[in-house]
Amino acid sequence: MKQQTNGQTKRAVLELEGATCMSCVFTIEHMGRKMDEVKDIYVDVGAHRIIVEYDGEDDVIDRITGIVGRLGYKATPGQFSSV
Repeated sequence: MKQQTNGQTKRAVLELEGATCMSCVFTIEHMGRKMDEVKDIYVDVGAHRIIVEYDGEDDVIDRITGIVGRLGYKATPGQFSSV
């Protein structure tokens, strides 16, 4: 897992398992956007990944993986970079 910061906004790509439909996409994106630190979240079920742009500490990613897990899917942190 690699992280780079240049300013406040960061981007993380998470590997996604178990999400296969637009309802899955909507649910994950909706829950992610409720988080204060999340600037944007995009789920690509075809590529099996979640892309998150966020401000603040990296515990945001842990909380997103927890939410995704509670929804019945699995998200694994992949790569991080600055936006």
